[in-house]
Amino acid sequence: MAQRRTELPNPRLVPRFAGVATFCRYPMLAQVAPENQPVDWAIYGYPFDGGVTFRPGARFGPRAVRDASQYVKPYSIAHDVDVCQVLSLADAGDTPICPFSVKDTLDATVEFATGLGDPAVTRLLAVGGDHSLAYANIKATWQRRGSPAGGLAMIHFDSHLDTVDVTGGSKWTHASPFIRAIEEGVLDPSRMISIGIKGPLNTARDLDYAREHGINVVTYERWRREGTDPIDRFVADLGSEGLPDLRHRFHRSDVRPRDRHALPRRVHLRRGVRAAPVPGRDQSRRRRCRRGAARSGRRRNHGPAGRARPVRDPVPVGNRSALNEIDPALGH
Repeated sequence: MAQRRTELPNPRLVPRFAGVATFCRYPMLAQVAPENQPVDWAIYGYPFDGGVTFRPGARFGPRAVRDASQYVKPYSIAHDVDVCQVLSLADAGDTPICPFSVKDTLDATVEFATGLGDPAVTRLLAVGGDHSLAYANIKATWQRRGSPAGGLAMIHFDSHLDTVDVTGGSKWTHASPFIRAIEEGVLDPSRMISIGIKGPLNTARDLDYAREHGINVVTYERWRREGTDPIDRFVADLGSEGLPDLRHRFHRSDVRPRDRHALPRRVHLRRGVRAAPVPGRDQSRRRRCRRGAARSGRRRNHGPAGRARPVRDPVPVGNRSALNEIDPALGH
């Protein structure tokens, strides 16, 4: 058998509850064996929620996901692939944090993520943290790809567009990462699709920016009516532009666009867009966390959407749901 690209602790010898928790038990970036360098994916944490406008707590997301991911296993029956056999994967630690400044934290994250691994080979997976993370990881990915003119294409799964200009007098919040990236030429709105958008919204004007800048919006209701056809057309159009453009694609996954009891259908939808290499992606802690459904008397696996703070959610079911997406995604 070929040399494994990612060495994991043997779970039959080292119990999963023992040792220092890293993402999926992958080695820390500095500890990757020379023969497994450069790594294919560097996974890093963004323990910051200073950009939120309502519920804090996502700063504990990376720590909670590391803890929950100790039970992630590398072999997928569905895909017949062992990601640790074919890919070199590593935990790159957490980005530097400036607790009282969103912009300073974002700038520090761009600098941190830009230098991870080998930019020509290593792809970035960021685990948040609030939505402001998207700006930093997209910009770092753009710079690592040689700052392509016109910006990156993006496939975005979310309930929100995240194109609000100013919130609470600030241009740097979880509601504005994409408008800032577009302004800087890092993101190309004409090659951006937002999937799963649903309301209610504060005002109908919240849709204006996307419409005026050519963002392809597939609302949840549109997806129910049309299925994956508009998504398939978007991916096909990217492919018609040539492989180099497809390699300049970013995947952003945030607040879940589907109710959790329909998670398998949402994952199936996402598998349909994995048609080309993705140089970077990130996930917000908020889309992975769930409020304790037990408080409302409902079964947890049919609980409402929400943002559970790990200290108040003793069974991190939401974290494990995210890990069902993180690990298979690395192999595509």
